[in-house]
Amino acid sequence: MQSPPTDALLESRTHEPELAASSTNRLMLAVLEEALVTFQKGLRSSDVLQRHHSWEVDRWIASTDGDPLFSFESICSSLSIDPGYVRAGLNRIKIAAREGRADPA
Repeated sequence: MQSPPTDALLESRTHEPELAASSTNRLMLAVLEEALVTFQKGLRSSDVLQRHHSWEVDRWIASTDGDPLFSFESICSSLSIDPGYVRAGLNRIKIAAREGRADPA
């Protein structure tokens, strides 16, 4: 499945088109999108490296350190995204994957 252009996705998630004008925010959104794809790919993968990358993303998302510019907390703050909401959704996906379900309930 192809994702929408980064600018449109950022605007739809934040409802603040001025955020999409920032090249830093576009980069942050790209980092977040790649992290989410990597996380999901690794959950059911038989490839050790993909599973390891998924685990790294899980650790990155779990971290509450907002100091580094490209920390999960910093990215969410810059993009006006609730990090707790994202964490809860990813936790549901992780639990569903462990239980062998396709969709998180």
